[in-house]
Amino acid sequence: MKANTTVVVGMSGGVNSSVAAYLLKKQGYHVIGLFMKNWDEKNEDGVCTATEDYRDVVKVANELDIPYYSVNFEKEYMEQVFKHVVHGHLDGKNPSIDVRCNQEVKFGLFKKYAGLLGADYIATGHYARITEVDNDIQLLTGADQNEQTYFLSMLKKEQLKNVIFPLSSLARWEIRELAIGAKLATAAKTDSDGLCYIGEQEFNQFIRDFVQQPSGNIIDDNKGRNIGKHDGLAFYKVGSSYEFPTNDGVLRLTVLEKRYKDNTLIVSEDHNHEKLYVMDGFIESLNLFTPASQPFDTLICHAKTGYRKPNVRVTISPQEHGSKIVFDEPIRALLSGQHIALYSGPECIGGAVIG
Repeated sequence: MKANTTVVVGMSGGVNSSVAAYLLKKQGYHVIGLFMKNWDEKNEDGVCTATEDYRDVVKVANELDIPYYSVNFEKEYMEQVFKHVVHGHLDGKNPSIDVRCNQEVKFGLFKKYAGLLGADYIATGHYARITEVDNDIQLLTGADQNEQTYFLSMLKKEQLKNVIFPLSSLARWEIRELAIGAKLATAAKTDSDGLCYIGEQEFNQFIRDFVQQPSGNIIDDNKGRNIGKHDGLAFYKVGSSYEFPTNDGVLRLTVLEKRYKDNTLIVSEDHNHEKLYVMDGFIESLNLFTPASQPFDTLICHAKTGYRKPNVRVTISPQEHGSKIVFDEPIRALLSGQHIALYSGPECIGGAVIG
């Protein structure tokens, strides 16, 4: 039956998606590779990295003897993902470009295009797991310690239908071993944990090439005085440390607050300043995989406030507009617009956005 089942695999030219295609072909599915060009970036030699990645897709597809296609979503990615995230940062928010990319592109545009190729299922190289219990889809954590349900938790349940994660039971080192054993062209290719389709760049630094920001004063929280000038509030993240040229020389300081009313950056030498910690917050967008017909008065679960952050027990209570979230322990640098994922044991039950 698998030979009559078509799976379109999102192939990025990396080792993970290559092994995903390899495993599906080995399992007997009719596999089609689909490469998405969503960003035009050149390397230090002036060569478009998407061109290099597509060449690797072609090599692997030929090795596996599977058909392959390429689709260009650059315009849609710019409008639906990149501009949305940049505008969020300009407004003092901290949206995740990877979460947005999954919502709009990988499980949106890509899935629709795969349908035009006759897909019964789509597959990606995410470290996550999907199961069905009583005809209900559940999103579960993957086997690798860097599992990626955090980035999938704002999807709608409909987007998770007819999706396969072939790497769900594998650790990263096992995936590399499989690639080497199968002699795939991407077996030795370096892993990338960078921004979605943009490369390994820190986003606040990256957007400097795309927006202009007015300079403003830097205030030392301890001394209460102006110590220098910042380049623009959007280029800094509360809780992160930067090297600032100040009146006292170049100092590495941590951002405590971005004060928009007077375009001022409040900083401190103390990376774990008490002002960075909170015990509660407000959720302006709550996405649960449970049916909407199941309202709740109080939800007790665990939350991950960042991709590699540990899970923390939380209590969520619906309010008139949004919900309140209370943490069982202090959370450092909980930011407006920040994405959090929610869990019940190994099951990811949804996600939320901090207001």
